[in-house]
Amino acid sequence: MRKIVLVAILTGLLLPSLSYADSSGFYSKNRKAQVNRKWSLEALGWNTAMDGHFKVATDNNPAQGQRIDIKKDTTELDREKAFGINCVYEATKRVSFAFNMLDIKHEGRLGVARTFKGRNYVAGSKFKIKDNIYDFLMDYRLWHRVYKDGIEKNKISLLLGVKTSDLDFIMEGNVFGGAGTQKVNYDKSLPIPYVGLEYGTFIGRELYFKANVRAISANVKDYEASHSDYTLSLAYRLSGDDCSHDMLLDVGYKSIIYDVESDKLGNDIDIEYSGPYIGFDMLF
Repeated sequence: MRKIVLVAILTGLLLPSLSYADSSGFYSKNRKAQVNRKWSLEALGWNTAMDGHFKVATDNNPAQGQRIDIKKDTTELDREKAFGINCVYEATKRVSFAFNMLDIKHEGRLGVARTFKGRNYVAGSKFKIKDNIYDFLMDYRLWHRVYKDGIEKNKISLLLGVKTSDLDFIMEGNVFGGAGTQKVNYDKSLPIPYVGLEYGTFIGRELYFKANVRAISANVKDYEASHSDYTLSLAYRLSGDDCSHDMLLDVGYKSIIYDVESDKLGNDIDIEYSGPYIGFDMLF
């Protein structure tokens, strides 16, 4: 249901721009903004909130794991700042390639006793979730409008890529029937292919709006894995009349949902990161 609502919102955003025609050629003659450089490098900071659940069992006994609800069963879990880098190469007028990386960390404590990887941890045990997300994609313009000077006014692109979420769960605390503090970790890295759509358009001469959505489900190793995310952003051009190097201030909202489950292993991880972000984009 959430995906249907998201598609409806994006469609409502896109239709007004698609119906607009610049018959006067105003943008091609007067517009200062420009995003059509060969390379783009963006550093961004992301203030994320986490939701979902995770269950991790032992490899030899899938029943020795207990679902931990991030909202209901944990305490002291605050919004965390994440760091990311986006690098884009424009190969042709229709094709570009991108590599994105996000480094996300969250920490909290169990509010109730829970079993994690076969160990019965008491309430108050500390856990850390580290997630490095790597994303490589191809952006193919299904439709775009390019003016005589080569500047692209708006576009609709097909996105084809592979996203790898390198998850690392660390649990530390006292366990029932054990002596002292015990620490155990679980890490899993699964590459998941996806397909998506992206829309971008200039608003006036200085603003660039972009929206994209990506999703897919696949069987990877012993897991049923699915991934979906969406991004809404608005970039403002900071570089004035200097058209040799563009600098954009990018603000937006991002959500990533990562779901992997294995009945065979007894593991079930469903995590959502969401929140506002700010980025600084350099094009050359």
